[in-house]
Amino acid sequence: MDESFPPIIEDRIHRYHAPYHAAIAERIAAARRAGTVPILVSMHSFTPRWRGHARPWHIGILWDRDGRLALPLLEQLRHEADILVGDNEPYSGALENDALYRHGTMNGLPHVLIEVRQDLIADDAGVARWASRLELALRDAIQAMGAPAIRFTRPLAASSGGLVMDEKTRTELEAAAFRRLVAHLRTRTDVQNIDMMNLAGFCRNCLGDWYREAASRWKRIKRAKSSMAWRRPNGKSAIRRTLVPTHRRHLQRARRLTAKRAQPHCQHTVFALDCGQHRTLEHRMAKSGFAAGQLKSLIERVERLEEEKAALTADIREVYAEAKGNGFDTKIMRQVVRIRRLDRAERQEQEAILDLYLSALGMRN
Repeated sequence: MDESFPPIIEDRIHRYHAPYHAAIAERIAAARRAGTVPILVSMHSFTPRWRGHARPWHIGILWDRDGRLALPLLEQLRHEADILVGDNEPYSGALENDALYRHGTMNGLPHVLIEVRQDLIADDAGVARWASRLELALRDAIQAMGAPAIRFTRPLAASSGGLVMDEKTRTELEAAAFRRLVAHLRTRTDVQNIDMMNLAGFCRNCLGDWYREAASRWKRIKRAKSSMAWRRPNGKSAIRRTLVPTHRRHLQRARRLTAKRAQPHCQHTVFALDCGQHRTLEHRMAKSGFAAGQLKSLIERVERLEEEKAALTADIREVYAEAKGNGFDTKIMRQVVRIRRLDRAERQEQEAILDLYLSALGMRN
């Protein structure tokens, strides 16, 4: 203990503070060992008055930078007409070294702190009433949040020296740790895949799959950026490609597929395989050493990508919820996002058509 603390404070730290944080840390560690990303919900209460001033809020939702759970919970509670909800009221959730910061923020876990006014839970009936309301609101908020995942929203502080780790440094360190793990597994040939699966739920093949998936996403992003940025000095596109709106591209593709299916020589690619073809396929699979484990690996990769897609969708919802909470019109924001996807020629075309239609209807001043 720090010798600067009076004995009574040291005693309280030893009896309450340290065991409290140790218990939370152990529960989180146990969940992570089991392959689960836990959600941290901290419950507090606040006095109805402070320094002679009444506190009007029935309940307060405290959070810092990670609004994955706090924002949908705020939205759920604001639907209740008889509840006045405080957003980071009567306290701020941006408090370093408190329980949420220490166990939630610094571990990248979804978290929220709920403050209930004390006069509303002064008896058993009040406790039961608010426990029921919060349970329903939390269930809906967690469902709206989506699958919990590790996400860091603050730079990670070093354990000593007061240094701050930025995201670029953290990414480089994670890459170095990954390379060391791969090198270690290459030297430990005695460790079999089945041992790793039983112990940790992954194997050497999983590392390769994760690496290839990350590389594939990186390539797609790079190609998309290159196609948008590749321009001649005079500003014209180096490759002349007509950009067709999404619905038109889908319609053209559907027409091509319909025309292809109408051709006699394409029937075998459209309809189900006959028995002979099915036996030939089975023979090929058996001859090539097809294994159930390989199929499972492919399915699991698809499932992981689906989870990532769901997480991205949840993140987008969170951004729109934050924007709505700050007074922005989310419908207009969505239109702006859609317009920004268009290139200049498409945008001008749509604006011209819109102007023509409004003029025809007498709506253009």
